[in-house]
Amino acid sequence: MALYENMASVFDMLFPLDRNCITALDMLVRSESGSPGSPMVLDLGAATGTLVAALNEKGWNAVGIELDPAMAARAKGPVIEGSMRDAVEIARRWFSAAIDTRPAADAAFLDAVLCLGNTLPHLEPGERAPLFSNIRSLLRPWAPFVIQILNYGRADIGPGFAFPEISAGNVRFSRRYAPGPAPGSLSFLTRLRIECEIYEDTTVLYPISPSTLAALLGRAGFSHIDFYSGWSLQPFDEGKDMYCICVARP
Repeated sequence: MALYENMASVFDMLFPLDRNCITALDMLVRSESGSPGSPMVLDLGAATGTLVAALNEKGWNAVGIELDPAMAARAKGPVIEGSMRDAVEIARRWFSAAIDTRPAADAAFLDAVLCLGNTLPHLEPGERAPLFSNIRSLLRPWAPFVIQILNYGRADIGPGFAFPEISAGNVRFSRRYAPGPAPGSLSFLTRLRIECEIYEDTTVLYPISPSTLAALLGRAGFSHIDFYSGWSLQPFDEGKDMYCICVARP
């Protein structure tokens, strides 16, 4: 995708790591799930690997998957170029040594899977159910699948919605939604300015409401699903909040 190729060199300026995210993940993964001291974590859509690197600095065993080659090439932590469809293969290959130390019957070995930064809407609707089933097969009992998306259940988040502009040094990034090319899709229109260079791009997204997300996760075998308004893990209000964090556990 041209958008992410152009953004790779400035991504961390525009979207710096949120330390509140680390704190929340520590509670969700280590405190609540009772995972071992070095949790094994897969990050889908890892971008430049900043989160993966931060988790590994804490002593976790984390790896990311990133579709865009330019993003993966700049990764600060272990990030493998690939798509979400490759999650099972990549996870089993990367964590093979650790898996070999677990009981043979323990086919599910991950302590968490992350899909943050509105990555999920890049996936076409027909690909969601297979992905969720694959993720479910990788997760240990009570291990969380943590999804962060825009709250597409809010009435105003659709065609015509404009995000606040992001400025960082000599970089400006503006984003808005327009009608997409297919029913239920959105065109994500972006304008990135780096010094005097301007890059404009359109990416097709497939929005998913919290209620639809919960239903799909339930059908995939996730029995405990919670929604939060942000990394403070406060209750989610679908009519008000801009983002939602979904925590689904087998």
